[in-house]
Amino acid sequence: MLETCYPGDMRAIFMAALVALGLGATACSSGHAMRPAPSAPNADATPLAAAPSWVPPYTAAQQALLTPPDTPLQARAPRVFPDLTRFGYAGDHRMEDPEESLHFTRMVVTVIDESPRLYVIMEAAPELSNTVIQYGPTGPQESDEWQLLQRDDHGVGRLSPVPDGTKIRAAHTRGEDLLRAGNATAARAAFEEATTQAPRHPAAHIGLARALVATGALGPAEQSYQRALAIDPTLASAHTGLAELAERKGDVAAARRHIAEALAYHPRSRNAWTVAGRLTPGGAGQGRIDPFRIFLDVDSAGAIHVGSAPSGPAQVYAGCRAVLRYEPEVRAEIFKQPESTPYYLTIVEEVVCLEAAIGAYLIEQAKAAEEADDPTTPRPPASSAEPDPQIEALARIAHEEGLTGYAMFEILGAHRPERARGAPQPLHESIVRYVERHILSQDEPSTDGLYQTRAPNRAPNHVSEPRRPRTHLHAAL
Repeated sequence: MLETCYPGDMRAIFMAALVALGLGATACSSGHAMRPAPSAPNADATPLAAAPSWVPPYTAAQQALLTPPDTPLQARAPRVFPDLTRFGYAGDHRMEDPEESLHFTRMVVTVIDESPRLYVIMEAAPELSNTVIQYGPTGPQESDEWQLLQRDDHGVGRLSPVPDGTKIRAAHTRGEDLLRAGNATAARAAFEEATTQAPRHPAAHIGLARALVATGALGPAEQSYQRALAIDPTLASAHTGLAELAERKGDVAAARRHIAEALAYHPRSRNAWTVAGRLTPGGAGQGRIDPFRIFLDVDSAGAIHVGSAPSGPAQVYAGCRAVLRYEPEVRAEIFKQPESTPYYLTIVEEVVCLEAAIGAYLIEQAKAAEEADDPTTPRPPASSAEPDPQIEALARIAHEEGLTGYAMFEILGAHRPERARGAPQPLHESIVRYVERHILSQDEPSTDGLYQTRAPNRAPNHVSEPRRPRTHLHAAL
């Protein structure tokens, strides 16, 4: 069994997980891995790949996290960036048996412990997370009205420019300028010209709707928003406009339904969040669960540096993300594809790693309970024995509704919001349910029946799910 570097408290946490899972562990001296030196020169000694242009420079504190360990490497890890032209969706899956989480936890600690690549497990403050390297540059703030969604045979959408966009560009630009100048009547005329020139262009109808609202013609404005959605129902801006009109009429239930659709189709929409805040007592998002913020990269020697908060769940999540990024053999097995397939973002990866984190939490809690019941064992510190409300809530979501909605909205939706427009319909519905429950309703059903607990839709995955061997485990969520 090869050893891995676990500096400081992180080493104790990860070694405890190895022991608890029955995998064993060996000592780590001076915070560095004591791997045997390779018997032959490292064949994989090619220079690290150059970073894409969208990767920002590191701060001094981030750069310090990449200090190479003075340890011989058996296998040099390549520096990997996501292929932003690809994206993987998945169907709903509820975690009905805690053993499913423990399966992925075992996978993470086993791969890291036995891999010929060197992992440096360390503590990193949330502000040092390098999310751009992990997910690519931040996606657009609002949905692009100049692109239409076309779905393939599997229900997955792809964005493409709206035909005849050049026909209305001049009239549309004129309408926008007039609307900003406060001349709503002239702006309405410009947008009406645009809708005549390109009646199948959603941006023309949305612009006209905004001008109609400014002139007080709310009924025709609603019709214009509906025409835009008839062309492309995934446009968050049109759903947001309908939510605002419903809010004006005092129809809060309809407004909340439309804003849930808007956020599900574009999780970063600032306009939709503003409306959601007005519609939700106490402000939208009070019941949200913060995603793990981690640091991942490869140093100049080829060692993999994995940074997270000093907790078992956070560390196992970070380790899982590192394994799926830097171990193409594992990725090939999980996704059933050749090892040569470029690394790309996928919901399956996020769900696997979240479930691995939940498994680590179950191990922590079971171990703390066992030690508390043993009079010969010193009682563990209260911080290690007390339940974590965030992980408990994440486990409930995994059990009751599945993690796909959470992963798509809170994680991938935050960084790649434009991908939410292309989600297959069953996945979109799970994102809407997540928004209704955790963003708009603070985890409680509303009096108008906006959210009601129901079994999530089952749909075939568009990316193969990992195998989940089931064994007997006397535990329950």
